[in-house]
Amino acid sequence: MNSLRRLLATSVLVAGISSTAGPDPDTDAVMRVKLAAAQRILGGIALADYASVKTNAATLVTLSGQRGWAALQTPDYELFTTRFRLAAEAVSDAATKKDLPAVTRAYHELTLSCVSCHTYLRDGPQKSGKSK
Repeated sequence: MNSLRRLLATSVLVAGISSTAGPDPDTDAVMRVKLAAAQRILGGIALADYASVKTNAATLVTLSGQRGWAALQTPDYELFTTRFRLAAEAVSDAATKKDLPAVTRAYHELTLSCVSCHTYLRDGPQKSGKSK
C-alpha cells in the first residue's frame, strides 16, 4: 500500500512539475537572503547590536521592493508585503532609538507577517484565515 501511495504521489508531483514552470529562481534567491537577514536581526537582538539590527532591517525593506520578491500579483500579497515592510521599518526605527523592547516587538510582528504570508502561499486564502 505504501508503494502505491509513493507511486501516486510521485506521479502527481511529476505531472505538476511538467505543467508548471516551477518556482521563480529570483524569488527563491530573494527569500534565502530574507531568511539570512532575519536571522541576523535575531542575533543582533540577542546581543543588543543595534547597528546589525538596523542594517539587516534595511536589507529587508530593500528586498521587499525587488523583482524576485513578488511571488504573486494579488491585492492580498501586496497587503502582506506592506505589512512586512512596515514591520521591518519599525525594527529599524526601534534600533535607531536603541529601544530593545520595541525592537523585539517589531521583530515579532515581522516574523508574524512572514509566517502569515507563507501560510497563505502554501495553503491558500481559506486555510490561512484570509478570505476573499
